[in-house]
Amino acid sequence: MTLPTPTARRHLASIPLAAALGAAVLLALAACAGGGAKTGAAGSEFGVPVAPGLRGYPFAASRTTTQDFFGVAVADDFAWLENPADPVTRSWLAAENAYSRRYLDAMPARAALRQRLQSLLGSTANSYASLVERGGLVFALKTAPPLQRPVLVALKSIDDLASERVVFDPNQAAPDGSLAIEFFRPSLDGRKVAIATSTGSPDGAVLRVVDVASGQALPDQVQHVMSGAAGGDAAWSAGSAGLFCTQVGVSGRMQVVFHRLGGAAAQDRVELSAQLPPLARIRLDSARDGRNVLAQVENGRGGDVSLFIKPSDAAGEGAWRRLAAETDGVREAQFGDDDALWVRAIANAPRGKVLRVPLAETKAGVAWERAAVVAMPQEGAVQRFAVAGGTLYLAEGPAGASRLRAIDVRSRRGSTVALPAGAGVAALARVGRSDVAVQVASYLEPPLWTRVAGGRTKRTALVMASDANFNDCEVVHELATSRDGTPVPVDVLRRRGTRLDGRNPLLLMPGGAFGAGVSPDFDAVRRVWLDRGGVIALALLRGAPDAGEAWRVDGLRTKRQNGVDDLLAAADFLVRRGYTQPALLGLRGRGDGALAVGAALAQRPELFRAVAAAGGRYDLLGLERDPAGLYDAPELGSVKERAQFDALGALSPYRAVRDGVRYPAVLLLAGERDGRVSPAQSRKMAARLQQADPSGRAILLRTDVSSGQSAQAGFAESVDHATDEMGFLLHEVVAAQ
Repeated sequence: MTLPTPTARRHLASIPLAAALGAAVLLALAACAGGGAKTGAAGSEFGVPVAPGLRGYPFAASRTTTQDFFGVAVADDFAWLENPADPVTRSWLAAENAYSRRYLDAMPARAALRQRLQSLLGSTANSYASLVERGGLVFALKTAPPLQRPVLVALKSIDDLASERVVFDPNQAAPDGSLAIEFFRPSLDGRKVAIATSTGSPDGAVLRVVDVASGQALPDQVQHVMSGAAGGDAAWSAGSAGLFCTQVGVSGRMQVVFHRLGGAAAQDRVELSAQLPPLARIRLDSARDGRNVLAQVENGRGGDVSLFIKPSDAAGEGAWRRLAAETDGVREAQFGDDDALWVRAIANAPRGKVLRVPLAETKAGVAWERAAVVAMPQEGAVQRFAVAGGTLYLAEGPAGASRLRAIDVRSRRGSTVALPAGAGVAALARVGRSDVAVQVASYLEPPLWTRVAGGRTKRTALVMASDANFNDCEVVHELATSRDGTPVPVDVLRRRGTRLDGRNPLLLMPGGAFGAGVSPDFDAVRRVWLDRGGVIALALLRGAPDAGEAWRVDGLRTKRQNGVDDLLAAADFLVRRGYTQPALLGLRGRGDGALAVGAALAQRPELFRAVAAAGGRYDLLGLERDPAGLYDAPELGSVKERAQFDALGALSPYRAVRDGVRYPAVLLLAGERDGRVSPAQSRKMAARLQQADPSGRAILLRTDVSSGQSAQAGFAESVDHATDEMGFLLHEVVAAQ
């Protein structure tokens, strides 16, 4: 058996961008980009032959190879594009970039759009993330354009911005934005901070230690503390005398090592290795007194979690023991100040529950089925939690907006903490002995941190400012119906007074796909779409972890198609409801959501006018040939199991592309140094689409040769990405009408 080779308009003249564009401009653009200029496989200003077809794409030769799975011979024309060192691949990629760059740069309104986006994104102020309190200081990453990268700062009080000072600024070391902070971990006394930095990609990140008072770096360094697929972490030992760190071992697998401050790297001691699963993704945490260290180990992306704990002295001495196996249903854990471990678990609780396990009772192992349940959600599912003093703060709810409950640990009585309507709890951070800082996010207002003490809230000084104003907009919560009858939540962001006459340009985006969170978020870039008379919709797809275990499992592995069905159902609903029509419907997916976008594009191409996908996975049968792709198997499935192989083959966007089909306009974005998803996935998808539809709408591949995913880009790169992505969608969906 052989598997075949992956074979009524709105008047917009009053809109500034659209006014600059018309049919004549579109024809000129096609000519500039090679459309209609040359045919055949000879001669090209881009340095490679030109493919047949009116678009004149750079030619990618079909070199068919086959691989056998369970007696099925799977053919692949473009497996050669998986080799980035091949001179032919490099030449073709350079030609694709040049082709795309010419097309994108030729869009008449691009310069004005870039200026607008630079103004919107550059207006961000007081944007703080990843709050951690240690030693009376609150550490945070601060985004401060026009600086290229976030800066690590420390504040004496989150109520007083004047108390802030810079601890480490990567922009001073690399003004071009090539150096980034991947993560930071303050010491237990707040006097030192361990900082993992990378250049272009998390792969090969280096951990350094900085003295907080002086800002001077200590000589200590730990190499290769991260990989793009596995991530990385660190935790301090008692007395802040040393660090437990993740590290990529000689075998390429993650391990945990101990580094004593002032010690040579050669003296670093391997702590956890053989006990770990092959796809270990490790999070490390220390109790506030440093006497215990916790390793939370996820077996691949979306895989089950095991827990390891060790009592530790200043030298990091002590024996590790396993607290929870992957079958125990543990999802996350954290230390409290009450000599206990607090755990979110799902065993016999598909909506989640929070457990308390005294550390004294862990020495002989934990009977998880008998662990004390402190709280279960009253609405929806447990999304996140934090323990401060004698209070458990629990964010819960259905998809999207959250509610926050403050629960007294002794009495188990709880009260609801007042939050803005329609807001979600994006993060929780303990500050002081008994307070928490809550990051509140919504679609319409910039995020802010509010302090919660005794059930009462007080806005802190950490309130993000932005020139992106959505006061003229509203959020409408809709429900689509998926193919199997499952209701699919769809949040619609629109200007007040929007008519449901089918004439609105609409940009649909997936939420929750591939394990992503589903809390509302603020994005200044959306303003440019709304300003062109558009509507934005976000559909919650099955697979999201914070919508409950049943919702998550219904989008895993052999059920992955459910998430694509959810996205297609949302699109069909929005058309039927009168929000838009296929000729005005754009689709955008980034990172984890790009797979659902690619599958929707391949399965229902007639439903969309234009698609932009960044950092996507498309050839699902070839995913595990790349080391990073192995980490996706627990979520997507593996070709090593027959049922999962069949499901992956049916879902794979790359395999679903058909010759002679008229596809929407497509922009695929990738980073050549992306350690999370191989950029070869985008190369192969672009080549296959261009081969299948060589004379239709534009199909472009934009690859950053010096960086990874666009979500990790510096400020200037972020502006460029947004300009190309939104410019392409506006040009193809709005201006083309």
